[in-house]
Amino acid sequence: MVDKTALKRIEEGEVCFERVAGDFRQFLRRQGYPEQVVWVEPGDVIVSDRNLYIRRSNPHANEERVNRAFDAGLRRGLGVLLAALCVTTDATCCYLWAPRDEDEAMRHLLPRGPKFSVPADSGRKGTVVASPVKWLLLRWKYRKLQKFKNDMLA
Repeated sequence: MVDKTALKRIEEGEVCFERVAGDFRQFLRRQGYPEQVVWVEPGDVIVSDRNLYIRRSNPHANEERVNRAFDAGLRRGLGVLLAALCVTTDATCCYLWAPRDEDEAMRHLLPRGPKFSVPADSGRKGTVVASPVKWLLLRWKYRKLQKFKNDMLA
Protein backbone atom coordinates (compact mmCIF):
# COMPACT_ATOMS: atom_id res chain seq x y z
CA MET A 1 0.00 0.00 0.00
CA VAL A 2 1.34 3.44 -0.96
CA ASP A 3 1.38 6.25 1.61
CA LYS A 4 -0.55 9.02 -0.21
CA THR A 5 0.69 11.77 2.14
CA ALA A 6 4.34 10.85 1.57
CA LEU A 7 3.79 10.72 -2.19
CA LYS A 8 2.15 14.14 -2.12
CA ARG A 9 5.15 15.60 -0.24
CA ILE A 10 7.49 14.03 -2.80
CA GLU A 11 5.48 15.34 -5.76
CA GLU A 12 5.35 18.84 -4.24
CA GLY A 13 9.14 18.86 -3.91
CA GLU A 14 9.23 18.83 -0.12
CA VAL A 15 11.48 15.77 -0.20
CA CYS A 16 14.39 16.40 -2.57
CA PHE A 17 17.64 14.56 -3.10
CA GLU A 18 19.80 17.56 -2.17
CA ARG A 19 18.14 17.90 1.24
CA VAL A 20 18.23 14.16 1.95
CA ALA A 21 21.86 13.92 0.76
CA GLY A 22 22.76 16.70 3.23
CA ASP A 23 20.99 14.81 6.02
CA PHE A 24 22.85 11.65 4.97
CA ARG A 25 26.22 13.45 5.17
CA GLN A 26 25.38 14.57 8.71
CA PHE A 27 24.39 10.99 9.56
CA LEU A 28 27.75 9.76 8.23
CA ARG A 29 29.62 12.33 10.33
CA ARG A 30 27.76 11.28 13.49
CA GLN A 31 28.71 7.65 12.76
CA GLY A 32 32.41 8.56 12.41
CA TYR A 33 32.57 8.48 8.60
CA PRO A 34 33.94 11.22 6.30
CA GLU A 35 31.17 13.59 5.14
CA GLN A 36 32.49 13.70 1.58
CA VAL A 37 30.46 11.18 -0.42
CA VAL A 38 31.50 9.31 -3.55
CA TRP A 39 28.48 7.62 -5.15
CA VAL A 40 29.22 4.20 -6.64
CA GLU A 41 27.28 1.51 -8.45
CA PRO A 42 28.12 -2.19 -8.76
CA GLY A 43 30.24 -1.63 -11.88
CA ASP A 44 32.47 0.76 -9.90
CA VAL A 45 33.35 -1.81 -7.22
CA ILE A 46 35.64 -4.83 -7.21
CA VAL A 47 35.48 -7.14 -4.21
CA SER A 48 38.75 -8.79 -3.19
CA ASP A 49 39.52 -11.07 -0.29
CA ARG A 50 40.59 -8.16 1.96
CA ASN A 51 39.65 -4.93 0.24
CA LEU A 52 37.19 -3.13 -1.99
CA TYR A 53 38.54 -1.42 -5.08
CA ILE A 54 36.64 1.63 -6.27
CA ARG A 55 36.93 2.84 -9.86
CA ARG A 56 37.48 6.57 -10.14
CA SER A 57 34.62 7.93 -12.19
CA ASN A 58 32.83 11.18 -12.92
CA PRO A 59 31.38 12.36 -9.57
CA HIS A 60 28.89 14.77 -11.18
CA ALA A 61 27.49 12.10 -13.50
CA ASN A 62 27.23 9.66 -10.60
CA GLU A 63 25.40 12.18 -8.41
CA GLU A 64 22.95 12.96 -11.24
CA ARG A 65 22.29 9.23 -11.71
CA VAL A 66 21.72 8.77 -7.97
CA ASN A 67 19.43 11.81 -7.92
CA ARG A 68 17.26 10.32 -10.70
CA ALA A 69 17.18 6.92 -8.99
CA PHE A 70 16.23 8.58 -5.70
CA ASP A 71 13.32 10.45 -7.29
CA ALA A 72 12.11 7.34 -9.14
CA GLY A 73 12.35 5.19 -6.02
CA LEU A 74 10.36 7.61 -3.89
CA ARG A 75 7.73 8.13 -6.59
CA ARG A 76 7.06 4.39 -6.57
CA GLY A 77 6.31 4.73 -2.85
CA LEU A 78 8.59 1.89 -1.81
CA GLY A 79 11.41 3.85 -0.18
CA VAL A 80 15.12 4.14 -0.92
CA LEU A 81 18.26 3.15 0.95
CA LEU A 82 21.27 5.45 1.10
CA ALA A 83 24.15 3.41 2.47
CA ALA A 84 27.87 3.62 3.11
CA LEU A 85 29.90 0.84 1.53
CA CYS A 86 33.49 1.66 2.54
CA VAL A 87 35.90 4.47 3.35
CA THR A 88 38.80 5.73 1.24
CA THR A 89 41.49 8.08 2.49
CA ASP A 90 39.19 11.11 2.37
CA ALA A 91 35.65 10.04 1.44
CA THR A 92 32.86 7.59 2.12
CA CYS A 93 31.86 5.45 -0.86
CA CYS A 94 28.08 5.17 -0.86
CA TYR A 95 25.29 3.73 -2.96
CA LEU A 96 21.58 4.19 -3.36
CA TRP A 97 19.27 1.21 -3.64
CA ALA A 98 15.55 1.08 -4.38
CA PRO A 99 13.43 -2.08 -4.14
CA ARG A 100 11.77 -3.56 -7.22
CA ASP A 101 8.46 -4.24 -5.47
CA GLU A 102 6.65 -4.01 -2.15
CA ASP A 103 7.75 -7.50 -1.09
CA GLU A 104 11.41 -6.59 -1.54
CA ALA A 105 10.86 -3.31 0.37
CA MET A 106 9.29 -5.22 3.25
CA ARG A 107 12.13 -7.78 3.34
CA HIS A 108 14.64 -4.92 3.62
CA LEU A 109 12.55 -3.09 6.25
CA LEU A 110 12.38 0.07 4.17
CA PRO A 111 10.13 2.92 5.19
CA ARG A 112 8.20 4.80 2.48
CA GLY A 113 10.87 7.51 2.47
CA PRO A 114 14.66 7.42 2.72
CA LYS A 115 16.58 5.10 5.04
CA PHE A 116 20.24 5.60 6.01
CA SER A 117 22.71 2.83 6.78
CA VAL A 118 26.38 2.25 7.54
CA PRO A 119 28.19 -1.10 7.85
CA ALA A 120 28.64 -2.52 11.32
CA ASP A 121 32.33 -2.87 10.40
CA SER A 122 33.33 0.79 10.15
CA GLY A 123 36.87 -0.25 9.26
CA ARG A 124 35.96 -1.47 5.78
CA LYS A 125 38.55 0.15 3.52
CA GLY A 126 38.29 1.04 -0.13
CA THR A 127 41.11 1.75 -2.53
CA VAL A 128 40.50 4.15 -5.40
CA VAL A 129 41.80 2.92 -8.76
CA ALA A 130 42.47 5.61 -11.38
CA SER A 131 44.25 3.51 -13.99
CA PRO A 132 41.98 1.71 -16.51
CA VAL A 133 44.67 -0.94 -17.01
CA LYS A 134 44.98 -1.63 -13.28
CA TRP A 135 41.15 -1.77 -13.09
CA LEU A 136 41.01 -4.44 -15.82
CA LEU A 137 43.76 -6.48 -14.13
CA LEU A 138 42.00 -6.34 -10.75
CA ARG A 139 38.67 -7.25 -12.33
CA TRP A 140 40.26 -10.32 -13.92
CA LYS A 141 42.20 -11.29 -10.77
CA TYR A 142 39.12 -11.16 -8.50
CA ARG A 143 36.49 -12.25 -11.04
CA LYS A 144 35.36 -15.23 -8.92
CA LEU A 145 34.59 -13.03 -5.91
CA GLN A 146 32.28 -10.63 -7.77
CA LYS A 147 29.18 -12.76 -7.20
CA PHE A 148 29.14 -11.41 -3.61
CA LYS A 149 29.09 -7.79 -4.77
CA ASN A 150 25.35 -7.63 -5.50
CA ASP A 151 24.58 -8.93 -2.00
CA MET A 152 26.71 -6.10 -0.55
CA LEU A 153 24.94 -3.42 -2.56
CA ALA A 154 21.36 -4.33 -1.65
